[in-house]
Amino acid sequence: ARREGREEGREEGREEGEWIKLIKLICKKKKKGLSVKETAELLEEEEEVVAKIYQLADECVPNCGEDVIYQKFCRI
Repeated sequence: ARREGREEGREEGREEGEWIKLIKLICKKKKKGLSVKETAELLEEEEEVVAKIYQLADECVPNCGEDVIYQKFCRI
């Protein structure tokens, strides 16, 4: 049971890390002035996901970290 719990924790950590990396990339593209559609195509992600991250980044003005955006994204 202990080993399974540790493995679950590692998996959750990896997944969170992947999301934070994606959010960081999306925020960089947003700062460069790319549209939601351009960013989605470039990163091969769904427009809905990119649009929601753009929206959350706008709500986090001036600059909150990707981890804060991730936490808000998870609540949706």
